[in-house]
Amino acid sequence: MSAFLCWRNFWIGVWIFGMCLGAVLSLMPTTPRDEVIPHLDKLIHGCAYALLAVFAVCIFQEKNARWKAIIWLIFFGGLIELAQGYLPTGRTMEFADFIANTIGIGLGVLAARRWNMLLAIEQAVHSISR
Repeated sequence: MSAFLCWRNFWIGVWIFGMCLGAVLSLMPTTPRDEVIPHLDKLIHGCAYALLAVFAVCIFQEKNARWKAIIWLIFFGGLIELAQGYLPTGRTMEFADFIANTIGIGLGVLAARRWNMLLAIEQAVHSISR
């Protein structure tokens, strides 16, 4: 990835918003209910953290900053799980959710290393606006 993002600050804002949204949704009070699809929540966890990881890899192109962002996401996922265990939200702390988050992060990193989605969006918008 040799090209740099023109809207880097915008993408950082979107990434931070995504983490905040994830935290709010993960910590909102809920009532237990039956799973319609078994382990669907693990798939949702994995997809959400994969998307956050894609953003991190695309935004932070310097190797050191990229690794800090990825480590932060793993730590963030762990913090959310701990908060679910200790806050009275009706949610439970699950190690399996943390594992799903971490697997999602790994898959997001692998995907983003092959294709910079944010750069592709910027190039598409630029070509349309000509």
